Amino acid sequence: MIRKLSSDELAARPEYVQFLRSLAVGEGGMGTTEGEGVGKQSLKGRIKLAASAARVQVKFLRSDAKTVVFKVVDRH
Repeated sequence: MIRKLSSDELAARPEYVQFLRSLAVGEGGMGTTEGEGVGKQSLKGRIKLAASAARVQVKFLRSDAKTVVFKVVDRH
């Protein structure tokens, strides 16, 4: 299936956007730098871009140096 993507979706990773859209407010996720092959700040950046495309607001929670934990706090 082919579909049109917004500029936000083009900038973000589609699988991240789809995952974030599936979450309800209060639900969250976790990613690891090893699993994604990037540093912690890059992983957070990817999640922020995807959150913008998915029209959700995320909050990052404290985690160790190799893990990014976040939850959805609002939908736009």
